[in-house]
Amino acid sequence: MKGSREYQIFHKFINKEKISLSDYLFIILQMPFDLIEFILRNIPGPLGFKARFIYYKFRLKKVGKNVLIDIGVVFSGHKNICLDDFCYIDKYCLLNAVSLIEIGKRTHVSSFCVLHAGMDSPIKIGNYVGVAANSKMHSSSESIEKNKRMSGPMVPLSQKNLKYGPITIKDEAFIGLNSIILPNVEIGYGAITLPNSVIRKSIKELSVVDAQGKHIMKRDLEISEMKKLS
Repeated sequence: MKGSREYQIFHKFINKEKISLSDYLFIILQMPFDLIEFILRNIPGPLGFKARFIYYKFRLKKVGKNVLIDIGVVFSGHKNICLDDFCYIDKYCLLNAVSLIEIGKRTHVSSFCVLHAGMDSPIKIGNYVGVAANSKMHSSSESIEKNKRMSGPMVPLSQKNLKYGPITIKDEAFIGLNSIILPNVEIGYGAITLPNSVIRKSIKELSVVDAQGKHIMKRDLEISEMKKLS
């Protein structure tokens, strides 16, 4: 089984498989880190930002220069998470990285967002991207299938139908408030989704789409001029 070590152990548990001594040791060794993160997660102000930056420099796969991680942010699958320079993860976000999550330079993920990178389905967000509050990205999602359950994470994989696929958001894009992005979607360069969008299909560069993902206009943004500003 692929995915993060936490993911592997969890699925052994729900499938009633034997959990090895090394698995138990891994869980025990995580306990001090869980306690440290619980404390750091709730430290307000500049001190909290600095403490979290230093700590996650060692815990995540990559943390670039001047990254901001606000209060209440929860990470899972630490070694699958990359945050580039001047990235800002706002209050109470959840990043669950069964596979890779990459967030680019000067990108802002606003409050209460959820990024779930399912098995073999990375989420890659480019540079200068804005992700508005309460947006969700799921690169694996339960889908309707005859005689399959849709009961959540406690059901073995063999009993449900999962749709997998990477999510890619190109540079300069903007994801509107309360948007949902589903597997196998690419948001093109400079594209915009309006609030409350449900995005099931890829969006072309510079396209502005409505809540159903339908193109409504083209954004006036010159790639060459934006690169000069970088």
